[in-house]
Amino acid sequence: MDDLMHGEQIKLIRMILDISQREFADKLGVTQAQVSRWELGVYKPSRASIAKINRLVGVDNVRLIDSLVYSLTLHSAKEGIRESYEVNAKGSDHDN
Repeated sequence: MDDLMHGEQIKLIRMILDISQREFADKLGVTQAQVSRWELGVYKPSRASIAKINRLVGVDNVRLIDSLVYSLTLHSAKEGIRESYEVNAKGSDHDN
């Protein structure tokens, strides 16, 4: 557990879970202000908080969480690009 969880990872995990900072904080037993500070990079979560986040998402390794977040972010980006492409393709069909 030497790896530290970064604010961006925490925010992405929370966003993937589709919950507010307050809901996330309640699940972890911390304040909403703490979650906000973690996400902004003002403070790093304690090892105990990292362990709680790991348990919440069912993963016990920060590198694995990082990989999952990257994969989900990449998937989301691909979907967004695909949707944009389809909309633009339909628009160009009408131009002909």
